[in-house]
Amino acid sequence: MQTELAQPGQTTEPVSARSEIPESERRRAPRVEIYAQIKVADASTDYIMNVVNMSRSGILVDMGKGPRPRWLKLETDIDLNIFLPETGAAVDIAGNIVRYNEDLRSKSFAARFIHLTPEVGAKLEHLMEVGCAKPPPLPGG
Repeated sequence: MQTELAQPGQTTEPVSARSEIPESERRRAPRVEIYAQIKVADASTDYIMNVVNMSRSGILVDMGKGPRPRWLKLETDIDLNIFLPETGAAVDIAGNIVRYNEDLRSKSFAARFIHLTPEVGAKLEHLMEVGCAKPPPLPGG
């Protein structure tokens, strides 16, 4: 079954993906603005994108202005490497794409973390604690 992406200016979030996370869990996992990046690799290309925010249960990613990657389909599992450029702290985690949004200014997608072990959860907590809400100042500025 092929899943359709949102039309420009629309957000698509399948009911099944949102309903899998109980309301109480969504409240226990507050979003944190963080200066981090993710790497998603497919067979031919590594994609480096900026994190908008994240929680212990998922992540929102700004894709910039490039073309939509082939792997970006709703309910698709992807492998993410989330890292802090300033410190090198990183965590590898699997995610499931639950939302895609495209408008004239930007493209973004949200992924729910899957296969979350206590060890990976602790690494995510560490990233959210040491990550800062905005990029570091430019040298000499």
